[in-house]
Amino acid sequence: MRFLREVLARTRRAVGDDFPIFVKLNADDCLPGGLTPQDAADICRTLIHDGIDGIELSAWMAEADPALSPSRPLDPAPDTEGYFLEPCLQVRRQVPAGVPLGLCGGWRSLDRMNSALRDHGFDFVAASRPFVAEPDFFRRLRAGQTRAACTSCNECAAGREPILHCPPARDGRLATPAPPKHQ
Repeated sequence: MRFLREVLARTRRAVGDDFPIFVKLNADDCLPGGLTPQDAADICRTLIHDGIDGIELSAWMAEADPALSPSRPLDPAPDTEGYFLEPCLQVRRQVPAGVPLGLCGGWRSLDRMNSALRDHGFDFVAASRPFVAEPDFFRRLRAGQTRAACTSCNECAAGREPILHCPPARDGRLATPAPPKHQ
């Protein structure tokens, strides 16, 4: 906590009170003796007291047993989205409202994202890979597309090239749904 609190304090001094500072924090490391949802809730409350402007929750560590990973290699169905939801919900229930609290975890469909907001009390959902395949993903959702084209193949994160991109989209292997045309 000391390191995190000092980084927050020094960053706040550097950017001032008008600049929002968010932190990404694991809700569960999935490691024996690692960070638990209770630990994460305690950290969130401390950060809120210290003036953090928002918190994005995640889970798992690469050093953890792969069998414990809640994520999945591909994105076959909407019911597999939000794979960090359970540990993040444990944190959400213990952290008071007032500072935006969000979560990541394989969000691809508008319905599932809206459910995390509406039904589970989160303030935002975070996505990354859908924007690699469709940089205009949110514009597409606003225009009526209901799901990202990203299949979570992880080719974008394979590290074979220095620039992050979606090889299936670039090579024409990804069927990117076009947003509906307004009449």
